[in-house]
Amino acid sequence: MKCPNCGSEMPLEYPFCPYCGAKNEAAAQHAADMEKYRSEFARTKAEVETRTKRYGANLIKAAAAVVLVILIIITAVINNNAWSFRRDLVRKQAEQHYDTVSASLCECLAAGNYAEFSAFMDHYGLSYLYDSPFSGFRRVLQAANLYLDTENAFLSLLKPDEWEDEESIADGINYRLTDFYECLEREENYSYLDSEEYPEPPEAADAILDMQRKIELLAVTYLGLSAEDAGRLRTMTQGSRAKLVEEGVHHALEQRSQ
Repeated sequence: MKCPNCGSEMPLEYPFCPYCGAKNEAAAQHAADMEKYRSEFARTKAEVETRTKRYGANLIKAAAAVVLVILIIITAVINNNAWSFRRDLVRKQAEQHYDTVSASLCECLAAGNYAEFSAFMDHYGLSYLYDSPFSGFRRVLQAANLYLDTENAFLSLLKPDEWEDEESIADGINYRLTDFYECLEREENYSYLDSEEYPEPPEAADAILDMQRKIELLAVTYLGLSAEDAGRLRTMTQGSRAKLVEEGVHHALEQRSQ
């Protein structure tokens, strides 16, 4: 919907316009409509249960089950449509204010706030767009998500879950390192990323290099690798990298147990 005060696109449920601060009268009506629907749902359920009592216990259960399933399906469809509608509005809003939103995304990348960057992209429904002004962020978004997974795998060395043993921790780290480095190799060969219409921002390449450096630092810190070995992780064969990771995990856990 459009703000009646400034004309900016905003989600229906926002109580105030995020751009001019004007009160959104439609939000209150939307909330009232949803409450009315929930009340009608409860009343309908009660009526169905009352009317079916005369037909015996088995018939009651069957009829109530059928009605409840139908109502649940209707509710799910309504909620799914409402979610899709809200997501489309938010995405369109982001595209209409591309300069502002992209500047915020670039600030996250420049500051190394990759979790915030990923959450920002997901909030605006920009994670899977291919024909959008934000298409230039796709490569760095995939790298950021894999980097965060890799970082979490290293952090599992600090406090492993009860079900994790030395082998599973090593496999987890190696698996995510492989995913991260394969992503970089794969995306570097995608010519369509060099789109003149939706170019990749300069901050993206710098952020990917920063992610690589941070992963190397994690390997030095948590696995006890030398800076030279950490710097060769990307170019190693999977077998050599797995062996190095296994030795590092064994050494790290051995030190923690002492």
